[in-house]
Amino acid sequence: MFNNTELYNKLYQYGVCGFSEKYYATTTGDPIEYMNVYTAIGDDLIAVVGTYFKNANSDYTITIYVNGSEMYSQSGKSKFSGFNTIKLNQYVFITEGDTIAVKIRSASAPVLENSRIIFQKDTSFIDVGKGMVDTSDDCLVTIKTYTFNNTDVINNVKEYYSEFNEFIILSDYEDLVLNLKQNGTTIASATVKDGIANFGIVLNSGIYALVYSLNNKTIISNVEIINTIQIPHEITIGYNTLLTVRPRFIDDWGNELNGAAVKYKLNNGKESTVYINESGEVVIEVSKGTAIGTHKLWFNNPVTGENLTLQINILSRFSGNKDINMFYDDGSKYSVRIIGDNGQYVGAGVVVTIKIGSNTFKVKTDKNGYATLTIPNTITVGKHTITATVAGQTVKNTVQVKQVLKSDKTVTDRRTAKSLVLKATLKGKTALKNKVVKFKVNGKTYSGKTNSQGLAKVTIKQKDLLKLKAGKKYTIAISYLKDTIKTTLNVKG
Repeated sequence: MFNNTELYNKLYQYGVCGFSEKYYATTTGDPIEYMNVYTAIGDDLIAVVGTYFKNANSDYTITIYVNGSEMYSQSGKSKFSGFNTIKLNQYVFITEGDTIAVKIRSASAPVLENSRIIFQKDTSFIDVGKGMVDTSDDCLVTIKTYTFNNTDVINNVKEYYSEFNEFIILSDYEDLVLNLKQNGTTIASATVKDGIANFGIVLNSGIYALVYSLNNKTIISNVEIINTIQIPHEITIGYNTLLTVRPRFIDDWGNELNGAAVKYKLNNGKESTVYINESGEVVIEVSKGTAIGTHKLWFNNPVTGENLTLQINILSRFSGNKDINMFYDDGSKYSVRIIGDNGQYVGAGVVVTIKIGSNTFKVKTDKNGYATLTIPNTITVGKHTITATVAGQTVKNTVQVKQVLKSDKTVTDRRTAKSLVLKATLKGKTALKNKVVKFKVNGKTYSGKTNSQGLAKVTIKQKDLLKLKAGKKYTIAISYLKDTIKTTLNVKG
């Protein structure tokens, strides 16, 4: 470590150069968060954090996480622009192998880019308001984390849950006051007497901060209470997926249970009993067809008394499907994004059945999980129901197709006229040019192309007019592709 005047024993950083004299900031001026993640290579105390600030007197908040849980947070203002070393008011004890995350919230984030260093993934992150994003493709954020070596600590604690055991700390530091915190709030305190500090409470599973002062240093050690029902707290699946749940049960010493009766229930249903197998597990199935939504699967450990609720999120297989309001044959598309058994968007090749009226289409998803159908010209003017089906689930939407053909309702001419000009316009969102429009009169069809204004004209010559009967009304069928409108021709003598 260069120019080190303190007795730091380790420096955690990425890139010796450290900074490219470039800062990232939000376009709105809101604070930005940036973070580096390290793996501890020894048992030490995190004591100092260093970073660069674009301006003096910049507000900052430093937050230290150990193994995914917040252990300490400290706010202040930068003393000057450029690099600042910030001594922590409380030191965080870490042990070899711990995952350390140091996050800073400030007006801008200093970065190192265009370096010969290979940027490792999942080590450096920036959040500009949409969640932490891995920066390793382009740069690294610049945070330095300094540690002291100090044996005057209470070692981090790992215990298994038991409703029958109050939480205690064994320590040689007689009369030492210990404060137990969770999410920054003190939940209990105890003083070491005769080598024991009894907090008088049973701790639920989770991670806690043990705060105390030794040798003029305020230190934070880590307390982890481990679940004795070992299963994720949340599972997400797609609708109509058979879910098999295999929670593992252990006692308060970490030993597998075998043969014991376990109580469980789904939502507010009837409580049932199942027996732990030789692998220390129970096997429970959540059947296909369980309703879309959030469900709670509750378990009880018969030895430790722990209750644990698994949240099961059952998602619709469809995302993004919408009603369509379109002009006839305007190229509108119906698109749905498909969710798989695992609750994630599928990739390419999943077949989705899409129906519009009596028309059925088999559409494959693309690499992003979208199944997209261009509404064909066989779907004529009017309101239609469109459905999409996959994995036993169907969603419905409507397709409203608006008319693009327009013409006079009635045309009048004499059968002895030299000619008759019939007109129709073809217009959707814009005029449709160079399109063929057909006019059918008295069994004969005439075709014309639309101009730049969408107007199509055809001329009926005198010889055809003479074939018409005076005083009679004829239907003119005007069509574009599969779209047809009708108007009336009144023939005078």
